[in-house]
Amino acid sequence: MEYFDRNRAFFQIYVREGMNLGWSKHERWEGIRRLYHDYLKLLGRLIRAGQRQQLFRKADPRRLAIALSGMMIQLTQDWLQSKGQQPLTDQADFVFQLFMGGAEQR
Repeated sequence: MEYFDRNRAFFQIYVREGMNLGWSKHERWEGIRRLYHDYLKLLGRLIRAGQRQQLFRKADPRRLAIALSGMMIQLTQDWLQSKGQQPLTDQADFVFQLFMGGAEQR
């Protein structure tokens, strides 16, 4: 979220162009797709490590990674579209609490 905050102009273009082009299908967005899949793999590995330590409940690590990523993406898009008067990093605790409330080991 700090990275999004510091690079707001880039992400405004990224979101606008990605939505208009259907980036998930367009050839020129292949590198972005790969980066996103690598990002999900990294999150999945981190979640799996947390599961081994019994910090997260038993669930498919990739699905948990997608859920976490989805929350962050949607909050970032909302922040960009609303002109984000507050720093995006103000949302970090909210995302953490919401994710942990649904993913933590009980």
